[in-house]
Amino acid sequence: MEKKCFVAVSGGVDSATALLLLREKGFDVEGITMINFGKELVPNAEPTEANDAKKLCDSLSIPHHTVDLREEFKNTVVGDFVSAYANGETPNPCVVCNRFLKFGALYDYARAHGANEYATGHYVRVKQCGDRRVITRAADEEKDQSYVLYRISKEKLEKTIFPLGDYEAKD
Repeated sequence: MEKKCFVAVSGGVDSATALLLLREKGFDVEGITMINFGKELVPNAEPTEANDAKKLCDSLSIPHHTVDLREEFKNTVVGDFVSAYANGETPNPCVVCNRFLKFGALYDYARAHGANEYATGHYVRVKQCGDRRVITRAADEEKDQSYVLYRISKEKLEKTIFPLGDYEAKD
């Protein structure tokens, strides 16, 4: 059985590396990118992430999907940020975005479109702890991103790969 993996791609180096590593490991990879804001949220914004990701995938002859999550981003991530800030808290929008969008709506889209696995370019490792998988720190502590992924559900973590977690940056 062929393993299809959708890789969250931003067009940047980390997600491109994750995409290539998984392809080298024999996965049938497809890129997936979310659009999370535009001029409706940030005047004069020219988000290029989706275009950069598509160009990257096209250059590698890899299928690419774009998922418009602007409304969800505004309601969930921005809404949570504004509410928390108004209450005197210091919000971390990445934690909310990862839980509800990147490992929520984007993950769900990937699985609904044939992905057996889902991957991102986050620097974290996953270890087996008893009968479940848990997120642990990346080999490179300077790049570790485990603190923004702690709210991912155990069910989604079971089908997620983080190919960069064991890599360390070289000086």
